[in-house]
Amino acid sequence: MPEHIDPTIALKRADQEFCEVIQGLPDDLFMTKTDGWTPRDVVAHLVGWNRRMIQACQAILAGRTPDYYADAPNDYRTINAEYVARFAATSKETLLGELTAGLQELVEFAAALDPAEWEASHGVKHYRGGPASVAQTLGSLAGDYAEHARQIREWRGAG
Repeated sequence: MPEHIDPTIALKRADQEFCEVIQGLPDDLFMTKTDGWTPRDVVAHLVGWNRRMIQACQAILAGRTPDYYADAPNDYRTINAEYVARFAATSKETLLGELTAGLQELVEFAAALDPAEWEASHGVKHYRGGPASVAQTLGSLAGDYAEHARQIREWRGAG
């Protein structure tokens, strides 16, 4: 039986790094725009994506294309604007709590799957090419967390 690498490991590490970066920001910088977004907006965006990735993984496992692929040519601007508006809290603690809760739901979802399903192809093509999988989806989200942590550190001058 092949050994499967848990796709949540990188995601949990990236989340921890991101949360440390956000927790280290003074409140005024949390609400200061950089490149059109505040760090608060970035947290809200990730809160939404944590929850959407459960739906995306369910779609992939059922052999359906995740709905968010339709916004990819738009660089997810529509989806991201929706999340920034929907998760509107301005408190770091509140938003980080929502982020943690959503990530926990996603991790529990992935942990409940048969590990063979993490990399399994169900006939869904990723919009960038190749097969879509649960592991790929969670890896992409982990990369988003890591990239945002890097951007915020760099913006703050601590990178």
